[in-house]
Amino acid sequence: MLLITHIVITLGSVAWATFAFFRPTQLKLLTSYGLIAFTLVSGTYLILTLHVNILRVCLSGLAYTVAVLYMTVLAQ
Repeated sequence: MLLITHIVITLGSVAWATFAFFRPTQLKLLTSYGLIAFTLVSGTYLILTLHVNILRVCLSGLAYTVAVLYMTVLAQ
């Protein structure tokens, strides 16, 4: 169940950062940062509990974080 929640938060975060990029407001930016934080926390928890290949997961997480943070920072 947490994996599905993590995926939904991640996809929502990408969509919200894109939305905030085109129509930035302070609330949208704060929400985007919050979604990024929730994604990183849930991903870390999944890594610790499922004992997955950390190199592959961290590369995916790093790519996600860089892309979404880049869009959010540019929106500022």
